[in-house]
Amino acid sequence: RRSRESLRDELDAEDSSLQPDDAAAAAEHRTLLLRALEAVPLERRAVLIMHDVHEMAMRDIAQQLSIGLFAAYSRLRKARRGIEAVFTTLLEGESLAG
Repeated sequence: RRSRESLRDELDAEDSSLQPDDAAAAAEHRTLLLRALEAVPLERRAVLIMHDVHEMAMRDIAQQLSIGLFAAYSRLRKARRGIEAVFTTLLEGESLAG
């Protein structure tokens, strides 16, 4: 199970090869993405992280969470839409402020 800090550490390591301006932009986007992820309800966020971060199969996720396969896919779809909506809103807010 990855904590948010270990996920940040991995992302920071990936950013170390970027130019300073690119690294700063990547860090800002990462912060916004983490904020967007936190805005997603836990039951949806869990499925998203299990699938997209831990690369678990949807059948395994459904079994692990004791939900149906259709419910797992539904939660994943809703989580992705939620993150996209919040991230877009946050990005627009940043561009208006900056």
